[in-house]
Amino acid sequence: CECPEGLTLDGTARTCVDVRVEQCYMRWDEDECTEPLPGKYRMDMCCCSVGSAWGSDCEECPKVGSPEYKAICPRGPGFANRGDVLSGRPFYKGEEEAPVAPRSCALGLQPLPELCCSSPPDVNECKVFSGLCTHGTCRNTIGSFRCICGNGFALDAEERNCT
Repeated sequence: CECPEGLTLDGTARTCVDVRVEQCYMRWDEDECTEPLPGKYRMDMCCCSVGSAWGSDCEECPKVGSPEYKAICPRGPGFANRGDVLSGRPFYKGEEEAPVAPRSCALGLQPLPELCCSSPPDVNECKVFSGLCTHGTCRNTIGSFRCICGNGFALDAEERNCT
């Protein structure tokens, strides 16, 4: 089996996954990407956390709740797809793009290639994406983050800047 360029065969040898690392952007507006985050990230790391767009083609991240979002962010906002290196958007050979059929795991656990279940990794946005809270302190939460402002500062409407 072979995968298209930029994709890698997963542990089942049946699914090609997108493991490319590219630029992540915090803002997307009509095909224009702004506020790039430092470093390079997989699409799931970007779009399942603070990103609005990803990649050299300025691809808008899927809308939360859409089938595309559920395919790359099965644990919801703030969680990478899986804890291993072969995370990313699934591609099925010989078919159109389709979501992964989940195996049964207890609530709060996610399937692994070895047919086991493990707790999903929380993305620590404060460590992964530097500079999230301008003039404030970033505090990681399960599935998200919060900006804490010091005395004399107030959080703006976007909840990312202390002014």
